[in-house]
Amino acid sequence: MVRERGSRRLFWLLILTAAVYLVVNLAPPWFGYRMLRFEVEDDARNAHLYTDDQILENIIGAAYIWEVSLAEDNIEIERGDGKIEIAVYYDVDVIFLNRYTKTFHYDIYAAEPLRVNGKTPF
Repeated sequence: MVRERGSRRLFWLLILTAAVYLVVNLAPPWFGYRMLRFEVEDDARNAHLYTDDQILENIIGAAYIWEVSLAEDNIEIERGDGKIEIAVYYDVDVIFLNRYTKTFHYDIYAAEPLRVNGKTPF
């Protein structure tokens, strides 16, 4: 009975350790994606205040702050028909146990109507 209880504790300890290891490895890329997505959506909402180059610089700066490896080639900004569309795509490689690599693909897309003097023209 005592041996069975000890093996159960060991089993749950291993499960808990594996869960903590996964969270430590997966949380930073996911958190960086969520924060960058918020920044891209905010830039799309406020696009009437900035040029495309300024939006590009804002996104690159936010990616740097959130430790997301992002190049200008991974960002597409299009204005037209009274709206702006911003697409950001990038990959993150996560290494498990210093041996296995998993590539996560992140896509961010934001489309908002362009505002005139702070108001939507529709």
